[in-house]
Amino acid sequence: MVGNWRNTKTGECSMEISKSIQILKALSDSSRLMILNSLMEESQCVEELANRMNLAASTVSFHLKKLEQAELVRRTKEQYYVIFRVNEQIFSLTLQEIISFRNNEKPLQQKRLENYRQTVLDTFFKKNKLIRFPSQQKKQRIVLEEISGFFERGSDYTEDNVNQILSGITAEPQRIRLALLKENLLEKVGDVYRRSEVALPPTSKTISREKENDIFLEQPAKDVIETIWITKDKVRSDNENRSYILLLNEKKMYFLDNARKTYTVIPLDLGESKKIRNWNCKKYIQTIETQMGPTRTEIWASEDIHIDYDNKLKLFR
Repeated sequence: MVGNWRNTKTGECSMEISKSIQILKALSDSSRLMILNSLMEESQCVEELANRMNLAASTVSFHLKKLEQAELVRRTKEQYYVIFRVNEQIFSLTLQEIISFRNNEKPLQQKRLENYRQTVLDTFFKKNKLIRFPSQQKKQRIVLEEISGFFERGSDYTEDNVNQILSGITAEPQRIRLALLKENLLEKVGDVYRRSEVALPPTSKTISREKENDIFLEQPAKDVIETIWITKDKVRSDNENRSYILLLNEKKMYFLDNARKTYTVIPLDLGESKKIRNWNCKKYIQTIETQMGPTRTEIWASEDIHIDYDNKLKLFR
């Protein structure tokens, strides 16, 4: 029954795809549409419909059976006649509700979409660099959405800041900056650039950034106890006696102790967390602009680490 398709609490309608197809098929015949149009004026029996439509009674009965199966009409017996009338419940549904079926393939469809997105990014990015800008608008949008994730929401950027960040990704920073503005992924107010609210964080494996609620996007209100500078092949800290953790090579954890001038190498699988000397380690990936150019650096650290855009890591008490 139609009433079973509508949620009694929310009022929303959701039916099986087979029922949606049955309804639409029933409506795809001109004779059946004419019968429904006539029944909307008044309830009728087969003989009345046959005379009005100038069709054989058997033909009308055939069409009515199809309409009944789709629950578009109902029958009632009155004295010696079977009377047909439109099903008011189903006629109260909108076309949107009729096609809002329970889509069991939605997770699979979403996976296909993600795979397509990743294929596009793998095609146009190599080693975190945009090797060329796609010509198709849909692919341009995917690439630009990925790049927009390098700008923090709520942060202000000058044009030089924007070009500097984009220079680490593409050889055409000005072109990409204008494209980001055109797609409303960046917005410009006066001389200030901001990431637009519609800009999506990248979800691909090509250029990895954490979600917006991750700690490196929001600096904790704590006292800075140490700052670490990162260059192309070494690290430097303003606290010579403090130890910290930094992953510079794939699947290797370096626990550095400046006071003892030693380090411990611990193998880790990607995505794995380990507790080391009371550090609850998590993986954070960030492209950090350095004097030597952009360096892909993977950080495994406690929740007290904040990553800045000025070549520094800050440890908080």
